[in-house]
Amino acid sequence: MSKDPPIPRLTVITLGVTNMRASIAFYEALGLARRIRSARPWPSSTPAAR
Repeated sequence: MSKDPPIPRLTVITLGVTNMRASIAFYEALGLARRIRSARPWPSSTPAAR
C-alpha cells in the first residue's frame, strides 16, 4: 500500500431547474455559498411570464 496522502477530488454535476429561486434557496439552506451573481434579474416563474 502507498503511504501517500489521498488526492482530494471534486465532482460537479450541472442540473437544469425550472425554478431558479427555489433551487438557490435549497442549496443555500444546505450551507453552500453562492459566488456568481446574475447581471439581470431572473424571469418570473409564473406560467404567464413564459
